[in-house]
Amino acid sequence: MANPHSNPDSRSGWPLLAAVIGLVASTGWQAPPAPTQAQVAYRFLTEVLRADHAAAYRRLAPEVRATLPQSAFAAAARPLRQQREQRGQTI
Repeated sequence: MANPHSNPDSRSGWPLLAAVIGLVASTGWQAPPAPTQAQVAYRFLTEVLRADHAAAYRRLAPEVRATLPQSAFAAAARPLRQQREQRGQTI
């Protein structure tokens, strides 16, 4: 009795899949590069100055977040925003 789950044509799609993967690989498609340290620092400072403390807090290293509550981080960041508002400068 023949196995109803075996299909001799089930492997016919593999060459096409391999060709597509080869084409994608040969075109040089790459994931976007990771942001540089300067870009990450800029984003962090921008978030702090916009008072988006939750976003800035998420950028902190896990070991820092483990010892610094988000409320304490927000309190420490407030003077930076106030100073920016007083000076009227943008980064």
